[in-house]
Amino acid sequence: MLMAQPQVSAGHVYAVMTSLWNFVTSLDEGPGLADQLARLRDIGRRVNTAQPDEMI
Repeated sequence: MLMAQPQVSAGHVYAVMTSLWNFVTSLDEGPGLADQLARLRDIGRRVNTAQPDEMI
């Protein structure tokens, strides 16, 4: 356990808890990020399949 170490201060515990909290809250953004990547991939496919005369 982290607090069992004699050299651990409250700052260390706070840093670990903050890092864990940031990680957990970033998991909430996963589905939105996956959706945005799918949209960008779809747009990229549409742009790459366009003929040169269709680009105007």
